[in-house]
Amino acid sequence: MGHDLRFALRTLGRTPGLTAVASVILALGIGGTTAMFSVVDRLLLGDLTYPDSRQLVTLLAAMGFVLLMTCVSVASLLLARASVRRTEMAVRSAIGASRSRLVRQLLIESVVLASLSGVAGLVVALWGIDALVALLPSNPVSLDTIRLDVRLLTVAAVVTLTTGVASGILPAAFATRRTAGPQPMSILRSY
Repeated sequence: MGHDLRFALRTLGRTPGLTAVASVILALGIGGTTAMFSVVDRLLLGDLTYPDSRQLVTLLAAMGFVLLMTCVSVASLLLARASVRRTEMAVRSAIGASRSRLVRQLLIESVVLASLSGVAGLVVALWGIDALVALLPSNPVSLDTIRLDVRLLTVAAVVTLTTGVASGILPAAFATRRTAGPQPMSILRSY
């Protein structure tokens, strides 16, 4: 597993532009969702009351949709990178790597990318909580009552891992399929 993590970090480092763009997109999606969930959690599920709870639920649903669009955007970036890496996957397959091994490696890369973005997303969430509380009408709560705690950090971790898997599964399947693109043995013969 350590080898897979090192390889994932090296691979992400080879394409710093794509890594930076995907990280920013994921950080904004994860951070916004975490911030919104923390406000909704405190106002709807906590001991504080909010007069128009439908607005908060609608806003939470909108943030879920934004997170879904974030996954789709990052998946399309990873899909573009996967199409470039088809030859690499064919060579690795030709020298003995199984399809499940290649899929696992690509999923680890997307989860590492999501994890790095999740850390940045926590910073976005901290800023987002302050902004959301300031936007609430008549400011029914103080900033001290809405904060990230262990439960919300757990939610952020689950969102991060789910985002990593969701945005990486399609590119991993695409990059490792054998029906189209270069065939493993023809790649080795060309060298």
